[in-house]
Amino acid sequence: MIIARLNQNSRAMPGSGLPFYPAALTPQALETKQYYDFICPMVDGISFQVGLPPGTFTSAAIRRYNVGVSSSIPINVAVYSFAGMDIISWDGQGHNFPSSGAFFVRINAQGTLYESEVFEVANLLTQVEACGVLVPEPIIEIRWEDTKRWVGGAYYHEGYVNRAWVRAKLSRTKFQYEEEVEKDGFGRSIPVLQVTNDIYSFDVYGSDSLLLMLQRIAHHDTISIRNEQSDQFFPIHDVRVADTGAKSNKYAVFEVSFKSGGSVESTSYDFDTFQ
Repeated sequence: MIIARLNQNSRAMPGSGLPFYPAALTPQALETKQYYDFICPMVDGISFQVGLPPGTFTSAAIRRYNVGVSSSIPINVAVYSFAGMDIISWDGQGHNFPSSGAFFVRINAQGTLYESEVFEVANLLTQVEACGVLVPEPIIEIRWEDTKRWVGGAYYHEGYVNRAWVRAKLSRTKFQYEEEVEKDGFGRSIPVLQVTNDIYSFDVYGSDSLLLMLQRIAHHDTISIRNEQSDQFFPIHDVRVADTGAKSNKYAVFEVSFKSGGSVESTSYDFDTFQ
């Protein structure tokens, strides 16, 4: 099924954020969705941008997925002209969903339908522990944008910001140590530059489309995250996504790693201090 999508146009046009496909090629159209790796809270939606042929955009609406009663919630999107196409842009900020459940976005382009992947709307603030105590669910919110006009299929000149949420928990800090070594006159190895970086990471269980979205974060120069225990975002950089090898035919566990802050560096070029 995945190969079938990739052999055709897996996105409507260049875009960013929540993935879109021609309606007949969405994952939910090709297979039964049993797990929703794209999620968002009851307030604030997952942002997206989709490029369409100029002048074809008709409407955009959020629809319920897999519910007997049809429903459609119109949303106001911005339309920007850039690089010979119309960029349909929605930041999701402040959108109130009527209830929890599974939803998708449908874009009508003069009768041609493009649909997003299904995403779950849920109360991400609390979950019930076995002892009956309400505690925050492990959730990480990621925001990314760029000071350049166009990066990774997204148009940032009008202030667009990507927003996404993943079920994940920050792992224990790792350390990356590198050094440059030179020989002194006695043949002894002397480190002339030592650099240590703190590496943070979290594991995400998801599909290929979530993996592709997170991989594109590395191309951006302004990235920040927060977890369920924080009210503030903190900046990160050098984001990398790696497959851990734990996978099925549809989903995989991949590690998202990043750096926060600067490096710790030590230099020494005074060989006479070594006796």
